[in-house]
Amino acid sequence: MLFPPIVEPLDNHSLIKQTLLAKIDESPRHKQNLENEIISASDYTVDSNKGNPEYADLFLASATSVLYKYFSFLNLNVNVGNIWFHQYYEGDTFGWHSHGDAAFALIYYLELPEDGPQTQFLIPPFNVSFTADVKEGDVIVFPAQTKHRSPPNNSTKRKTIISANLGIIDVSGKPNEY
Repeated sequence: MLFPPIVEPLDNHSLIKQTLLAKIDESPRHKQNLENEIISASDYTVDSNKGNPEYADLFLASATSVLYKYFSFLNLNVNVGNIWFHQYYEGDTFGWHSHGDAAFALIYYLELPEDGPQTQFLIPPFNVSFTADVKEGDVIVFPAQTKHRSPPNNSTKRKTIISANLGIIDVSGKPNEY
């Protein structure tokens, strides 16, 4: 069953934005340049045991209320798996993808220029796409198997997102593997 994505503003975005950006600037980074993606700066890695980067704790503490709103009505408990950032400069893009075996995914728009690319989603079974109505400071939560992409950044300003994979904790308290 698909749940609709939700979009919620992060209450203290204006208070933590500069601190998060400074922590990201201090983080190890690399460029991703693959067939369907060009991302100028990222700390994404498939190693879920790498530990959380310094910016993660500040972001997660701020995002707790958004996560609670989404998962309390579903009566679910979640844990946070991988967390990473991407910075998209002019011309950067990320093609259609989903988030593997995670249950849910989230994207926090730390920097999103007014003319910056908003996330697009592909809705099965008809492969109809829609663009999320988001702005800087918003968090969007959606089922991780939903295909989505970041269209090319045609803005001259940088787009920065923090993303995370979320797992469901079963009634025994054991996290689902992903």
